[in-house]
Amino acid sequence: MWLGGGTGLGCSIVLILLGFGGTFIGLFRMNMLDRTQTGGFVMAAIYALLFQMLNDMTLQEIMAKIVPLLLVILLSGVGLVLGGMLGAKVFGFDPWLGASATIGLFYLFPGVRNVINEVARSLSRNEEERLYLVEKISPSCIIAASMGSKFCLLAGVLLMPLIIR
Repeated sequence: MWLGGGTGLGCSIVLILLGFGGTFIGLFRMNMLDRTQTGGFVMAAIYALLFQMLNDMTLQEIMAKIVPLLLVILLSGVGLVLGGMLGAKVFGFDPWLGASATIGLFYLFPGVRNVINEVARSLSRNEEERLYLVEKISPSCIIAASMGSKFCLLAGVLLMPLIIR
């Protein structure tokens, strides 16, 4: 992406900033997955893509790679939790909220939205409070999740040569 290369920021950070900026000045509407009722469809599409990627693998290939795969999943989870907690702490929010938001990254962005909606639903007493909580915690959770993914990527790059030989 030319803007990411020109600014020195990663593409995901530039896209998040463009999304926030576009929403702030009115180019984009808030909560489009909720408004269009397509969050479930996006999650189903992600799962379909994951299973399609595994379509060509045999059981023997999966079993041969199971230990490195489990280590990568474990390290990814640890990296996401630590990075999310760090990101939330930096922005003055509850570190456990940042950790839970980054765990949603295992299912990409709709997973983060699902975590945000579930946290707001469990803490609110009515629909008005739920909407207020979603509006207030969404930006911080998305930023914390983005930082968590970067931290996880950094940990993966540093530790992957030790795991997979």
